[in-house]
Amino acid sequence: MTAPRPVFRAGAVFSAFLLTNVILCAIFRLTNVSNVLAPARAPERREETDMGKTGLSDGEWRIMNLLWERSPRRVPELTEALAGDTGWSRATVNIMLTRLEEKGAVRMEARGRSKVYYPLFSQADARRKETARFLDRLYGGSLGLMVSSFAGQQALSKEDVKALRALLDEAENKEN
Repeated sequence: MTAPRPVFRAGAVFSAFLLTNVILCAIFRLTNVSNVLAPARAPERREETDMGKTGLSDGEWRIMNLLWERSPRRVPELTEALAGDTGWSRATVNIMLTRLEEKGAVRMEARGRSKVYYPLFSQADARRKETARFLDRLYGGSLGLMVSSFAGQQALSKEDVKALRALLDEAENKEN
């Protein structure tokens, strides 16, 4: 007999995720309020680190969140912190840290026989890049298309509409 599975409200989680992305996009990517309903455009070409091109995997986000919480950290500390949720061994954590180094996300320093790791960018910067990647990948960079898609699939609450209006007003005021 299997244990009952917890009830997971995917719709609520997805709604919160999309609303968060809408808000972040409005804050960090909106340059002109009239662009909100603009057609999709090709992403701009720009030089970026590998992290900017490939993003972070779910596992890499877990490690980075620990490093943003407190750094520097050693591999045994990270392994212990991740063991309960992931069951990762020390070797797995080392592999993940090597990938993060290759992406330019962390810096390693040797301290005696141990290694310590530091994040090379802020959590806010990582969120901005991930939000931009999400918008580019799914909606061709069009914030308006994303909002239209979201609003068309699900009714926005009065609070959602109020928050979006406030963000658009703020973006418009920055333009003037």
